[in-house]
Amino acid sequence: MNSEKHDLLDTHMLRHYEKELEEISSLLHEDIAQKMYALFNHLQYVQQYIDDRQDRTRNEEMIKLTKCTIEDLRFISQDVLPFCHKGINGAIEAFLMNYSKKNGVSVQIHSYGEKKRLPQIVEVFSYRILKDMLNNLADLFTVSDLEVTCFWEEIVQIRINYTIELQSKNQHEQFLDHILEYKEKMELVKGTINLERIDEHHSQLTLSIQNER
Repeated sequence: MNSEKHDLLDTHMLRHYEKELEEISSLLHEDIAQKMYALFNHLQYVQQYIDDRQDRTRNEEMIKLTKCTIEDLRFISQDVLPFCHKGINGAIEAFLMNYSKKNGVSVQIHSYGEKKRLPQIVEVFSYRILKDMLNNLADLFTVSDLEVTCFWEEIVQIRINYTIELQSKNQHEQFLDHILEYKEKMELVKGTINLERIDEHHSQLTLSIQNER
C-alpha cells in the first residue's frame, strides 16, 4: 500500500472512530445523564413526604449519590469527545480547568487572534497529544505553574510554559522519550512540537499546527 492510500485509510479510520465516540458522548450526556437527572428530581420530590428519620437519611444519601453520578457522566461525556461542539480551544480550556483542580496546579490561559475550527482530524490529534503530554508531565514531575497561550493565525501555536520542582535526570529523560513519540504523531497532521528547557525548573513546550481547512 503506497503512502497516499495509507494516509487516506488512516484518515477514514480516525473519522469513523470519532463518529463512534460522538455517539457514545451523546448517549452519555443526552440520554443516560438526563434520565439520572429525572431520578434526582424525583428523589428530591419524595424527600419532602418521608416522615421516618432513617428513611429520610437513606433517601438523602441516594440524592447525593445520584448528583455525583450525573456530574461523573457529564465529565466522562466531555472527556470522550470534548470538542464536538466548541472546538479545540474550548476543549483545551475545559481540560485545563479540570487539570488545575486535579493536580493542584496554578493555570493561566491566554488566547490571541480569531478562533476557528480546525479540520477534525487535526483537532483530534492536537488535543489528544496535548492532553497526554500534560498528564505525563504531572505523572513524572511536581508541576507548580502552567501558562498556556494560544495564537490563532495561519500557523496555530499552543505554547506551554511550566514550572517544576527539581527532579532526577532519569525522569527528564523519560519525558523526552514521550516527546519524541508525540513529535512523530504530530507530523501526521503536518504539525510540530518543540521543547525548550530554559533552566532546571522552567521549560516551554510549543505545538505548531498548520491552520488549513
